[in-house]
Amino acid sequence: MKAILLASALIAATACGDSARALSGGTSSLFDATAQQRCEAERPNVTGYGRVDRLTAAFSLTAGDLARWMLTRHGPLGPQGTSRWADYPATELLALCYFDGVFSGFPRPAAAAGRPPYDRIAIVAVGSSGHVLDAAGYRADLPATRPLIP
Repeated sequence: MKAILLASALIAATACGDSARALSGGTSSLFDATAQQRCEAERPNVTGYGRVDRLTAAFSLTAGDLARWMLTRHGPLGPQGTSRWADYPATELLALCYFDGVFSGFPRPAAAAGRPPYDRIAIVAVGSSGHVLDAAGYRADLPATRPLIP
């Protein structure tokens, strides 16, 4: 259920993202070499969510930036809350990974009944091995884009 709520939050963030600035020093590329390596290493560990077809995007960012993004991605009028990443050292390097495939290995909201399985997930690769599912949804609603950090 938490994954579904996070997916909804990410969808809302897409609509509000125009007011944010791009990640400092970032590029428009969908792959950072370090993040890509970490995400590919996590690929076998995300198969429990469903069939993984490809890594779509991979971005390196610090825990501090990830926490800031998660707290502000809905815009100034969006819901505010807490971020699990605020408890990590602010300079810890993480990888945000987007995978495309067919994903149904988790509960979905009743509103999704009758709809096809999700076709995109976003995970955060933590440490040398391990990840946290950030969002699950459809490609049309869950764009694989670099987080916008205020």
